[in-house]
Amino acid sequence: MSRLLSVVVLISFPVLAASRVDLVSSAVDGVKEAVEELADAPAACRKKVSSRLEALEDAVRAAKKDPSDSALKAAQRKADQTADIAEEACTGSTGKRLTRALQSTSRSLDAALGEKEDSGPPPVLGAIAQGLGGLFAGTVQSHQQTTSRETSRSSRTE
Repeated sequence: MSRLLSVVVLISFPVLAASRVDLVSSAVDGVKEAVEELADAPAACRKKVSSRLEALEDAVRAAKKDPSDSALKAAQRKADQTADIAEEACTGSTGKRLTRALQSTSRSLDAALGEKEDSGPPPVLGAIAQGLGGLFAGTVQSHQQTTSRETSRSSRTE
């Protein structure tokens, strides 16, 4: 049971690291939605937004490969710029949906920035887990030594 406790502490933290990747994946979905909306947009809108959207798509792909703070900030900056241009250049319901998809991408990237980049446990909890593991390992070793001493005593008396 004691080893289970230390395993649970150590296993629960990689879930936080996966959260950043999940948020970047959500941003990728937002870009895909924006690309689909741009296909239905008027020609003037497509002309102004398409190159920016391609640059955003590349930035989000790069952030997915390496979800560092700098890559996420660069992608978020591109998403905000593209959303501003889409809001100015694209009118109608298609423009609104396009802008909404780009703003959603930016929010996902912002949320990813809020998550911890480090996939390991925080230093304090790591130290606690090591201490617990050492404590229980010492208990098991002590029990084994006591058992072997008792066995050797009983064999001497016989």
